[in-house]
Amino acid sequence: MTNPKLAAVPPTFLRSAPVIRPDPPFPMPFERMLDAGSDWEYFEPVRPGDVITTVARIESMSERSGRLGLMVFTVLKITYTNQFGRVVATQLSTLIRY
Repeated sequence: MTNPKLAAVPPTFLRSAPVIRPDPPFPMPFERMLDAGSDWEYFEPVRPGDVITTVARIESMSERSGRLGLMVFTVLKITYTNQFGRVVATQLSTLIRY
């Protein structure tokens, strides 16, 4: 079990965890992608020695028109789980393809 006296890692540490993004359910006609931001929710501290597993799934997809033409917005929900099966954080990440 993790020693509760150990300091927690900074919240932004989870951005360094590898995430396999799921493929869209249809071919994307766009070459470019932009990170449009993330919303985070933290549930437990991550401590040195923790093993973090990530699972990403598509939460929603929508299309909009802008100055650059048609764009596809994809919201991914990424769940970060520790070695005890506890969810330590979730991230809603918005990607724009154009």
